[in-house]
Amino acid sequence: MERKQRPNRFPPVLIVDDEGSMSYALTRAIEKIRLNAIVANSANEALRYLKTQRCHYLLICSQPDAASYAALMSQVEQLSYSLPVVLLGEDDIDLRADIRHQASTAGITLHCFPKPIPLGVIRVLLADQRARDAGLPVAHVWGGMSSRSAYESHIVDLRKLATERSRLKGRL
Repeated sequence: MERKQRPNRFPPVLIVDDEGSMSYALTRAIEKIRLNAIVANSANEALRYLKTQRCHYLLICSQPDAASYAALMSQVEQLSYSLPVVLLGEDDIDLRADIRHQASTAGITLHCFPKPIPLGVIRVLLADQRARDAGLPVAHVWGGMSSRSAYESHIVDLRKLATERSRLKGRL
């Protein structure tokens, strides 16, 4: 397991990459937002790490067998803290559906992305999680507007619509 540490108050991001093809790009993307990354070369290595250390996020690059996914997800389910998971590049639709079902029944936050890896999205997910962990509001915006303000403006629009409808009903 490669370990590259900088002084940081957040636990590292654990990358599980059996092929080693995506770990370098992911590590660079993670370091750009001032988080540390640890690369596990197999699911078994990641399981050993999760049993002894705390992680900020778990990035799983495609594993060759379904058993390694199931073992990782069951270990994440047993953790005493919430660990969000990102699944990268899994092409098997049935396996991806099984993993999503397992994650939803266990209450695990799971994001799935195809290859090529959207590194910008990965950085935003990690930075937003870091803000949540620190008790800060999420700083990133989607479509020019933060998710909270989008929700609040939608509620305001619905209230305006309801008020307008009741005003028009009063005229009839």
